[in-house]
Amino acid sequence: MFFVAKLVRNSMPSPHSKHASRGVSSQRGGASLLVLVAVIALLAAAAFLLFSDSPPTPRPQFPDAQLETPAPERPVPTVAEFQAEDLPVKERNDIEVATESGQIAGGLILGRVVDDLGNPVPDAMVVLSERFGLGQSFLGNMPQESDKKHPGSQKRTDANGVYRFHRMPSGKIFEMWVRHDDFAPTAGPTVVVQKDQKQELPPVVLKSGFVLRGYVTDIGGNPLQALVQITMQQASLSSPGSNIAKNLELGRTLEVVAGADGHFEIPRVAQGIWRLRATYEGYGSAEINPLVMMNGKVPDEQHIELGPEYTISGRVVDGQGVPVVNAQVNTARSRPRPPMSFSATTDEQGAFTLKGLPNGMFGIYVEAEGFSSSRRPNVESNSKDIEIVMQVRGGVSGRVVQQSGAPVSDFSLTVLTTHRGTPQYGVTGKRYAFSDPNGNFEIADLDPGSYVLMADNKSYAPSYSPGFRVDRDIVQGIDISVRKGARVFGQVVDLSTGKAVSNASVSVHGVDFQKNNLNNLFGGGLGDPNNVPKTETTTGRDGRFDLLNVYPGDVVLQVKTRDHIARYIPVNLQPESRADMGTIKLNLGGVLSGSVTDSTGRPSVGCTVYLTKQSAAGFFNEQLTVNARGEFRYSGLATGDYDIVAISPSTSGLLAFPNESDGSRKRIYLTEGSDNKVVLRIPSSE
Repeated sequence: MFFVAKLVRNSMPSPHSKHASRGVSSQRGGASLLVLVAVIALLAAAAFLLFSDSPPTPRPQFPDAQLETPAPERPVPTVAEFQAEDLPVKERNDIEVATESGQIAGGLILGRVVDDLGNPVPDAMVVLSERFGLGQSFLGNMPQESDKKHPGSQKRTDANGVYRFHRMPSGKIFEMWVRHDDFAPTAGPTVVVQKDQKQELPPVVLKSGFVLRGYVTDIGGNPLQALVQITMQQASLSSPGSNIAKNLELGRTLEVVAGADGHFEIPRVAQGIWRLRATYEGYGSAEINPLVMMNGKVPDEQHIELGPEYTISGRVVDGQGVPVVNAQVNTARSRPRPPMSFSATTDEQGAFTLKGLPNGMFGIYVEAEGFSSSRRPNVESNSKDIEIVMQVRGGVSGRVVQQSGAPVSDFSLTVLTTHRGTPQYGVTGKRYAFSDPNGNFEIADLDPGSYVLMADNKSYAPSYSPGFRVDRDIVQGIDISVRKGARVFGQVVDLSTGKAVSNASVSVHGVDFQKNNLNNLFGGGLGDPNNVPKTETTTGRDGRFDLLNVYPGDVVLQVKTRDHIARYIPVNLQPESRADMGTIKLNLGGVLSGSVTDSTGRPSVGCTVYLTKQSAAGFFNEQLTVNARGEFRYSGLATGDYDIVAISPSTSGLLAFPNESDGSRKRIYLTEGSDNKVVLRIPSSE
């Protein structure tokens, strides 16, 4: 992580370089940082796969697909032409709006699904899946199916091919996928949910897609009635990934059984990059990967040859030799290429057999509830009697008490990691709620490592435990003493008008915190540099705010709105003290708005716009996805030179490489309080 950050910083030009011009100008090098970041991430991922003894996950990673949605060949009717009636605003859709956290519902999202002749396609399945940030992926903060509702929504088109989504979470970005049994599925436009704004998206055009043909034989040329399966490679962080059932439902995985002559045909295949696999009992599985079906190019007939079957078998036990039942044993072939993954489950004796393997070298990765994961690299096919030992996870127990020693009965604990060489705590995503009259707690699912706990209770300031080391046992006696925090209050007004500013965000951070902590590659996911627990609120209509039980010490008060330049005010807080911040004046920042079109002048719906700035404070990066009209708006910007880059929806996945069109990037110098407009153009996807 730090290596990546260092490379990015070293690639920046001097913040003291003179401006050759002021205003908007074409800038071919304006997106160099974005390209560098993407290249570094890609190289890091490749290096990890090539040089690690075993894969980090049971399913190997493959190149990101570049899904494209071709424009229709002829104009198609809009939703308005069918006079579709809007549903009542009060109707809830499939996503639960988190009102307790201040989540604001957005306006109506609607559009149509048509065939390539412009005819409506009724009963098409339209699925929206939330796009996640790069920081969530790297830091392990991706939502899990087991702990929250899947962050997406699903609708069916009506008789006119119209779909509608109501009350989607405002500010979220969703990827669209459209499926109908009579057509090849396709990616739709990216959806940016905006408060109180109705958006009609361009029509999604379903076509017949590709037809994949081939045949399966053994090494002697004899035909096999094998199961043939193709799976689309994961295109972005919103894709279902390894969820086979979901992939089958969405048409991202398709399967058939070859005929008696070994031949197979898979119709209605979507445009994309695929993995083709054939399996037959008693034979080793085989894959063709990658299999590219894009830009109308029909793939050749594929021949899959199955060789002899190899197996890997053994037992999974704990440290005392007791069998571990229902352990998930995953393996991935590391060589030769292509990589292939398989899995099995242990029985009552802890035994497992991985079947259908081709010849090669494999890495084994084992998971079981209550145990730390275990790895075994460099296992040859046909290995037998392998014993994999799993260690029981450790844990921690203790009490949460007041300064007087009296117990705190209701509290939450957040588990954080500690590391040599850095005082900053690491996030784990583990958080637990407790209710015990004696303030007791026990957490029993921690992997070996060094930790610290943070206790939360609304009546006290957040407090940390002493650091501790977990191995295989429960570490006892880790007590946390909580105390009252500070009270911080004041009023926020506009500098030029003197009027109160409502709905301003007021939050507390460590003294080394700065805005670039929130606008870097990881989007603020690395946490506070001084381990100050974040406490935040918003101002009322009178511009006043009141923060209670703030973490004491030297902190920075951040005050910001969408349109004003954020202020950072240092303050020393003592336990149970009162800090009157008086009147805090905010200055309006610059505004940069505009639109993105393709070469024909049509809005480039779903494209991503990156705004970057190099300064002595570090690398500043904000990104937006344009709305249904191709529009975007940045505000609250400080004076300086900015590079703005538009990236096509077909390359707006996890690793986005800007195309080389001069019109897709600009450099602009703006000042506080100014209103600036720019038009960006990217090549058509046709």
